[in-house]
Amino acid sequence: MVAAISIEHTGTFNMSETGEQWKPFSYGNFFTGQFFLEKPDLKFFRTQAQKYGFDEEAYIAAVKKVPIWAREQLENYLYFIKGLIAVISESGMKRIKEIEHRKQIQKSEKRYRSILKAAIDGYWLTDTNGRLLDDFSVWEKLTRIEDVEKSWQMMKELIEGKRERFEVEFEMRHKDGHWIHILSRSNIYKDANGERVRVVGTHVDITDSRHQRERLRLSESRYRKAQELGKVGNWEYNLKTAEFWGSDEAKKIFELDPHKDRFTIEDVESCVIERERVHQALAEKLLTEKEALFRGLFDHMTSGSAVYEVRNDGSKGTDYIIREFNRKSLEMEEKKMEEVLGRSLFDLRPNIDDYGLISDEKSMGNRHP
Repeated sequence: MVAAISIEHTGTFNMSETGEQWKPFSYGNFFTGQFFLEKPDLKFFRTQAQKYGFDEEAYIAAVKKVPIWAREQLENYLYFIKGLIAVISESGMKRIKEIEHRKQIQKSEKRYRSILKAAIDGYWLTDTNGRLLDDFSVWEKLTRIEDVEKSWQMMKELIEGKRERFEVEFEMRHKDGHWIHILSRSNIYKDANGERVRVVGTHVDITDSRHQRERLRLSESRYRKAQELGKVGNWEYNLKTAEFWGSDEAKKIFELDPHKDRFTIEDVESCVIERERVHQALAEKLLTEKEALFRGLFDHMTSGSAVYEVRNDGSKGTDYIIREFNRKSLEMEEKKMEEVLGRSLFDLRPNIDDYGLISDEKSMGNRHP
């Protein structure tokens, strides 16, 4: 007889992030070779040789070389083969899973590399021994030696657990020859056992933001100097919080605390001799704000409205002088503002006295019909 044992995986496992599973499949065969369980019938094999045209003597000689195994010997052999198959199967499946897992990692890294390249100007990876997983030599060549040394020292402290975060700014030579400002940040990542395994860092070009900050700082410096030379300060009053803000020069003029940013009305009044004038100015400011609010509401009303100055006894159309006319009223009367302001109701509607509209006007509380 001839024995051939097939090694077959009978379980399933996830092969990707999508949760797709592999079905059972055979990935190898184990051949035991030829053997007999009893003494062969040579007459039968001679008949076979004659039937298929084999060399009869050579065929019989080959049959006699096949070993004859006892049942117990075969069972022991198959038990050994079964164990060997299990070891080979487990090893093979583990290898397949490792390959698939590596493919998924590579795919994931490729995806995140693309994201990083699109989102920032550069990134880098190291292991916890400081060995770079990406080429870092270009950075070392284009960065000032003192910044390189400082960065590596901070990296060493991060890996050793002496600091939780790495963040540093330095200058780096651009490929066109000029220097740019770089913000470098990095974090250390741990495996499932809490062991530090990798450092991931990024490089961001902050040249423009640095220049903007510098321009802003210079502008503020000139502004402060101009106020100092002119002995002019400025202040702001917050209507919601009832607090004052003052510039540095304003604080000097009023001898206020230079370290404070906000001041109460009492703080400011304590520095002013003519307090009544301050109160009047603030009252006028509040009145102006409220008047502006009223005018806005009045002008956007959906009905026609007007404000009149009433003269004499208010019994005639000439006694009502128009002082305000909202947009809806102008639209209804098909007039422009300069055509109605200062005019009387009689000018606007000459027949108003004949039809008793004045009494209606009074009853509507000066609402324009």
